[in-house]
Amino acid sequence: MTYTNFSVDVDTDGIALLTIDLPDASMNVWNGALIAEFGQWVDDFTTNDAIKGAVITSGKKSGFLAGADLTMLGGAKAASTKEAFEQAFALNALLRKMEAGGQTAKDLSSGKASAKPVACALNGLALGGGLELALACHYRVVADNPKIQLGMPEVMVGLLPGGGGSDDDHSGQVARSGDSESAGAGA
Repeated sequence: MTYTNFSVDVDTDGIALLTIDLPDASMNVWNGALIAEFGQWVDDFTTNDAIKGAVITSGKKSGFLAGADLTMLGGAKAASTKEAFEQAFALNALLRKMEAGGQTAKDLSSGKASAKPVACALNGLALGGGLELALACHYRVVADNPKIQLGMPEVMVGLLPGGGGSDDDHSGQVARSGDSESAGAGA
């Protein structure tokens, strides 16, 4: 399948490299088009037996993913409370599906199923929904760069992170590239 907002290359071992690179944009952000395409990819990833795992990264020198496109937030209109809830949690549902590999929590916790591993290679800033994407991955590697920024700036204005990547305790699970001690930490 061909995508507009990212590329996917699957190697001979079945590992997909998903490189987010929004066209005509200086920074990657979650917008409606990226969310829709990411949903299509998650569906393919969780159901395609030829894909064994994935690595998500950015094609931008400016960073990984800066969070939500603020221009789309004000344009969302819902006809009902249920529709508003579904719009607000669309990204959350996608991240959960990717993290769980399309499996139910019951099957995962009982050992009846397992999720395909997803790693995130952070080459620059990851803020808000960008960091939540990284936290929804099973493994994270961060470039050893003093300009790296990881954070949830929305909390500074009283908003809670909405993508769901911050729902679990991920302390000690980020490895810096070149750091052999922390590279194996957490899962």
